[in-house]
Amino acid sequence: MRVSAAGLVALLCHLALTVSSTGAWDVNFKRDECYKYGLENLPERMPATLGNLVALLEKMEGSHAYTNPDAIAEALIHRYRIDGITYASPVANTFWDPNDNYEVNKADLLKSLVTMDQIVPDFTFESREECAIHFMLSHSVDLYPHPGLDYVWENSNLRQRRRRRRDAQAEGRYGLPLNIKPAPHPIENGVIWTPSGPVAAGTLLAGIMVTDTSQGMTIGQIYQSTNLEFMPDLMQQKRVMPLHAATLAGDIGQSALVGYVVQVASSDIYLGPQGMFANSTAAPKLFTLERNYNLNIPYLTRAEVYAGIDSLLIQKVLMESSNNQLSLSEALRMYYSDHGLPNYPDYKACNRMAAFRSLDLALIEEQALICEKQTLICEKQALICEKQTLICERQALICEKQTLICEKQALICEKQTLICERQALICERQALICERQALICEKQTLICEKQALICEKQTLICEKQALICEKQTLICEKQTLICEKQTLICEKQALICEKQTLICERQALICEKQTLICEKQTLICEKQTLICEKQALICERQALICEKQTLIGILL
Repeated sequence: MRVSAAGLVALLCHLALTVSSTGAWDVNFKRDECYKYGLENLPERMPATLGNLVALLEKMEGSHAYTNPDAIAEALIHRYRIDGITYASPVANTFWDPNDNYEVNKADLLKSLVTMDQIVPDFTFESREECAIHFMLSHSVDLYPHPGLDYVWENSNLRQRRRRRRDAQAEGRYGLPLNIKPAPHPIENGVIWTPSGPVAAGTLLAGIMVTDTSQGMTIGQIYQSTNLEFMPDLMQQKRVMPLHAATLAGDIGQSALVGYVVQVASSDIYLGPQGMFANSTAAPKLFTLERNYNLNIPYLTRAEVYAGIDSLLIQKVLMESSNNQLSLSEALRMYYSDHGLPNYPDYKACNRMAAFRSLDLALIEEQALICEKQTLICEKQALICEKQTLICERQALICEKQTLICEKQALICEKQTLICERQALICERQALICERQALICEKQTLICEKQALICEKQTLICEKQALICEKQTLICEKQTLICEKQTLICEKQALICEKQTLICERQALICEKQTLICEKQTLICEKQTLICEKQALICERQALICEKQTLIGILL
């Protein structure tokens, strides 16, 4: 976190030379570029080894004279570490996302304790190197069954020695789609190969990044006393030390809370499964675990245990050596060798468990308990958020139910309206049937009357034969009168139409007359205007004559 003046000058000079000869550099690291092809470009990835990590550190130290170990670790963690990234499913919008909330919450806790302001200087690494650092530092356990990663376990000794038993049931690290069967050998991302076993590089650099000089923060300060009613005041005043939260104590507390401690047949407590690199140890790239424990993968894997111990030992040496000039790459190279760290020959990876006993184990245990409480707080906050989400979903369902009720009532009203219309049509139909029956009755009555008249007529035929001719004559006259009456009616209607036509023509004439009157008035106005203009011209002419006479008088 300290940079000398000479280092700054060298850094600025390097940037001035690099900008003119290198392509664009993203201020914010674009992790999507690293996952664009998933595991299909695995052969093109840089091997996840201690040697490659040290080489990348040396490149950064040599290019920028930027040798402060904690500053370099902070810059790399700040830019490249994103914990909890797993493969979601082929139907997801983004395949690779931070899906493991426990890993994300643990990273957020560290960010709340440590303000990371160091940055990686521009154009320090190429895109392939940036992705390599991201893969080395970002820790997660991917349960998705990626094909082609189980062959190394088919004949391994670890598989032969594996104890077949039913593990404790617990909720998985994160949810997979229902149609996806978890991988038998999950991938543990963020693990590098070292001669002394697998190491989680992100935890290793995080421990080196955090200096142990700060007093940390209390639980109440971290969460601003929000949702801490269940926790005693004494526990809220417990301080979280950034160094322990970033390393072993944080992982122990997280694992203890989630309950992922698997017990083997010998009743030994077993933290984390064994594992091996899926492709090869010569060019290791993917570290796979021995078992999936029915999705009960421990949150304290062996790689994290080793990294936590290693970072505590290295940080102790860096902090206690006041005149220490070790760079980060030198410290890692020496710690993972047979020589150990300067003035601490026992502090080396091959002797980590013995050297670990020299640390303050009681403090680590206390910090683990505090981190466990913090993880509990995060989990409770997550449950509160989930509860609020369920409440919102319930309210949405209630609104949807009310909408359906309104729609149902509208349909009922519409149905009742149709029933009323149908009843009205039925009544109208019945009325028509009654009218039809009345007409039929009337017709039958007329038929009966007609038949009676025919009988009466036949009876009187003989008596009234003489009158038939007269009656026929009268009938003809009557028909003639009827025709005349109809003719008169038609003539009357024609006269009415003619009268209406005359009224319309009269109205049209009146309108035309009014139009002519308006035009006449307009012409009169125009005529008066012309008269005025003519009088004006006459006046002007008289004035000109007067002027002419005046001029003549003057000339004479």
